[in-house]
Amino acid sequence: MPRYDAVEVVPAAYGACPAVLAIAGKRFLSRELPKLPLPDCDKPHCECGYRRHRDRRAGSRRSGGLQGAKLEIEQEQRDRRTPDIRGRRRTDGGPR
Repeated sequence: MPRYDAVEVVPAAYGACPAVLAIAGKRFLSRELPKLPLPDCDKPHCECGYRRHRDRRAGSRRSGGLQGAKLEIEQEQRDRRTPDIRGRRRTDGGPR
């Protein structure tokens, strides 16, 4: 199973360059991580950093709408078995 460890570029507290601000908050796969300082950085000394995440995806990818639709279908179904029939064979114990 592939891993999706991620890294986010975190701008310096004061004076981050426009290049970092443009990608701030975006998650990158660890193997696609942009090296700091970025090529377009105009600061003499880069103080930006990285924040690690366990997964590149920010939230759950499961659709809540699909699960809700299944629940509604299950609630609308009614029990179609008749209570006086307990099986198909004579030895099943139901009245015949």
